[in-house]
Amino acid sequence: MGSLASEKTVIGWAAKDASGVLSPYTYTLRKTEAEDVVVKVLYCGICHTDIHQTKNHLGMSNYPMVPGHEVVGEVIEVGPEVSRFRPGDVVGAGVIVGCCRTCQPCKADVEQYCNKRIWSYNDVYTDGKPTQGGFASSMIVNQKFAVKIPTGLAPEQAAPLLCAGVTVYSPLKHYGLMTPGLRGAILGLGGVGHMGVKVAKAMGHHVTVISSSDKKKAEAMDHLGADAYLVSSDAAQMAAAADSLDYIIDTVPVFHPLEPYLSLLKLDGKLILMGVINEPLKFVSPMVMLGRKSITGSFIGSMTETQEVLEFCVEKGLTSTIEIVKMDYVNKAIERLERNDVSSKDQQLIMGSRSGKSSPKVSSMENNHKEPFIIGVAGGAASGKTTVCDIITQQLHGQQIIESFYYGLSEKKVSQVQGYNFDHPDAFDTERLLSCLKSLKCGNEANIPNYDFKTYEKVFPERKVSPSDVIILEGILVFHDPRLRELMNMKLFVDTDADVRLAQRIHRDTVEKGRAVTVVLEQYYKFVKPSFEDFIAPTKKYADIIIPWGRNNKVAIDLIVQHIHTKLGQHDICKFYSNLYVIQSTFQIRGMLTIIRDANTSKHDFIFYADRLIRLVVENGLGHLPFKEKQVKTPTGAVYTGVEFCREKLCGISVIRSGESMENALRACCKGIKIGKILIHKDAEEGEQLIYQHLPKDIAERHVLLLDPILATGNSAVQAISLMLERGVQESNIIFLNLISAPEGIHAVCKKFPRIRIITSEIELGLNDECHVIPGMGEFGDRYFGTV
Repeated sequence: MGSLASEKTVIGWAAKDASGVLSPYTYTLRKTEAEDVVVKVLYCGICHTDIHQTKNHLGMSNYPMVPGHEVVGEVIEVGPEVSRFRPGDVVGAGVIVGCCRTCQPCKADVEQYCNKRIWSYNDVYTDGKPTQGGFASSMIVNQKFAVKIPTGLAPEQAAPLLCAGVTVYSPLKHYGLMTPGLRGAILGLGGVGHMGVKVAKAMGHHVTVISSSDKKKAEAMDHLGADAYLVSSDAAQMAAAADSLDYIIDTVPVFHPLEPYLSLLKLDGKLILMGVINEPLKFVSPMVMLGRKSITGSFIGSMTETQEVLEFCVEKGLTSTIEIVKMDYVNKAIERLERNDVSSKDQQLIMGSRSGKSSPKVSSMENNHKEPFIIGVAGGAASGKTTVCDIITQQLHGQQIIESFYYGLSEKKVSQVQGYNFDHPDAFDTERLLSCLKSLKCGNEANIPNYDFKTYEKVFPERKVSPSDVIILEGILVFHDPRLRELMNMKLFVDTDADVRLAQRIHRDTVEKGRAVTVVLEQYYKFVKPSFEDFIAPTKKYADIIIPWGRNNKVAIDLIVQHIHTKLGQHDICKFYSNLYVIQSTFQIRGMLTIIRDANTSKHDFIFYADRLIRLVVENGLGHLPFKEKQVKTPTGAVYTGVEFCREKLCGISVIRSGESMENALRACCKGIKIGKILIHKDAEEGEQLIYQHLPKDIAERHVLLLDPILATGNSAVQAISLMLERGVQESNIIFLNLISAPEGIHAVCKKFPRIRIITSEIELGLNDECHVIPGMGEFGDRYFGTV
C-alpha cells in the first residue's frame, strides 16, 4: 500500500491571534501511523465556525491555528494497514478526526458523541501535537475519519456536505423522518437552514420555512423551492398552521421561545434543536405532554452518515451553491462571509487549489496565482472613457467590461423611454456587476450582458469574459457604489469639458444611434447634465488619477500604463495596502538577496552586500519625502528646473540592535541627520516590552525614517510606532524601512497604522513555529555584528 514518511512539513494559512487574520504558516504534520492517509487538499469550505474559532469568540482558541473542517483532497500516500483508500482517491474529512473507539457512542458508530472526540483543528491529537485543519496544502487523517467522494459528485460540491449537509441529514435519518410525504419545517434560514430545505425537499417532504419576517420569503420559495413560508410574528398564520408538522429543524443560534413552534407539531412531532445557545430555553410542559411531542437535539453526523449523505446527493442530483476562491484570498473571503456578501444567501465560499475542465480555474498555494488588477474608469457620458480604455487594453492585453449592466425595460417603460433617466444609479444592475467582478477576481469566468440601446433590452447570448491579469471596468457611475470601489486597484476619472462632452454626444447619438439632434439636446438638459452634477462629478474625489481631456492626453495614459506594469510585478499583498512599497526587483537586487540569505556567506560578504541593499532601500524611502520645485543655474549657464527635498526636519530612529546596521547608509545619504534609538525586549511571557528610548526632543515636528531590517511579526514595529505617535509624530510622517517583510508583520502594521509607509526589498513567504521569517536570512543582527 505504500509507506509514509514520519514527518511532513506543509504550508497552511493560520490565525496567530484573536484578530483572526490568516497568514502563511509553515508547520510539521503529526507523525503518521499505520492507518493514516496523507491528503493533498484540493478544496476546503469556509464556515462561520472558522470565524468563531479564529477570533476566539468561544474563549478557547489556541494559536497558531489553521482552520478548515470541510476538506476535500486527493490521497497521495497511505499507511500499511489502510484498507479503504489508495493513492489517487478523492476523499473528504470533516469536523472530527479522532475518538476513543471504546465508549458506547463509538461502538454504535456515532463517534460524534464520544466525550473524547478530537476536533479537526484547535485540539490536541493522541500524540500531544496540535491538530490543524484544511486551510493547508496537505493534512493527515486516520482512514476511519475520511469518506470517499463518490463518482458523480464534483469534489468542490462535496465540501459543504461534510458539515451542513450531514448536520441536517443525521437527525432526519435517526428519527425515521426520511419517508416521502412528511411535512417538515426549517426554522432559521442560515447556512444549515438552506441545506435543510434542499435535503428535506430531496426526500420528498412538504417543506415550510419559518422566519420572523417575510424578508426571506422570495429566497425560500423561489430560490430554494420551499412549499410554504410562515412568519412567526404573524399570530393568524401561526394559528392556521397549528398541528400540521411532523418535525421542525430549529437552526436558530440565539435565545428564542419554544412554545410557538411546539404548537405547530402534530401528535408525536419532534422539535430538533441544532443552534448552539448558551442560555436556558423555556417552555411549559403541557405543550409537550398534550401531544406526546419531543424536544431533542442533534450534533453534526457520524462518518457512516457522512458517506451516506454524499451518496444521497448523487442519487437525488442535489448540489450546493458555491463560489470558489483562491487560498490567498482567504481573509477577504472571511470578511465577505461575516457581512453575508455572497451572490446568493445559500452560497458557500470554497477555497480551491485545483484547476481543470471540471472545476473553475483556481490557483494552488504552491502556484500563488495573483488576483487581477482591476482598473475602474469613470467620467461623464462622451468624455472619452472608451478611447482611454481601448488604449490601456491594447497595451496591457487586459479584459474590458463596459457599462452594459442596465436593467431591461418593460413594454410600458419603452413606450415612455423619453422620460427614463439612463444616467441615474437606479438604471444599473449593480448587484449583477458586483457578482461578475467578484467571480473574475477569484479567477473564474463571468458572463457579461449585452445591451441594445435601440430596443432597450438585454441581448443574448451574453459575452463570456475570462480571467486576466488586468480587468478594466468602464462606466459613468462605476465609482458610485463603495462596494465596487473596494474591488478596484486603481481608479481613473476622465475629466473632459462639458461643451466637448456635449459635442461628442451629439455626434455619437445622431450618427451611431440615429437620433434627432433635438431629442439628444432635450435628453441632455433633462437627464444627462443634472445626473452628471448630482451623481458623477461628486465621484471624482474617489479617483486615484484624474485624466484631463481624455483621449488626447496620451502622456498621462502612457504614464498610467507604465505604473500598472510595475504594480503587476508586485506581490499580491501590495494590492491590499496602498501604503506598502516594494522596490523594483532587478537581477542585481535578487543576486544580493541570494548572497545574504546564504547561510554559508562570510561575515565580510554579508556586511558588504547588506550595506548595498540597505542603501537602495534608504534611497527609495527618501523618495517618499515631501519636496518642492527648485531652479538652479548649471555651469553652462542654462536654468534647470528640478526639485528639492525637505530634509531639514528629518530624523532616523533605529530599533536596537539590527536597526543600527542601517544607520551608516542613512548618514551617507543625509549629512548630519539626527538618529534616535529604541530598544524593545522580547519576553516569552509578557511579550514586547519597551526597555530604552532616546528620541530627538522635537521629533513631533519631524519626518521619521524607522529602521529595522527584518519585519517579522510586526510587534516591535507596532511598539515603536505607538511610542512615536505618543510623542506627537504624525502617522503620515513615518516611513518604515526594512530589507525583508513577512505578510504577518505587514498585516499587523498596515492594519493598525494605515497612513505610515513601508518600504522593503522583498516580501517573504511567512513565519514558522518559532516566528522566524521564512525563507529569511537568520538573525540579522548576529550575522551583521558578528555575534553568532
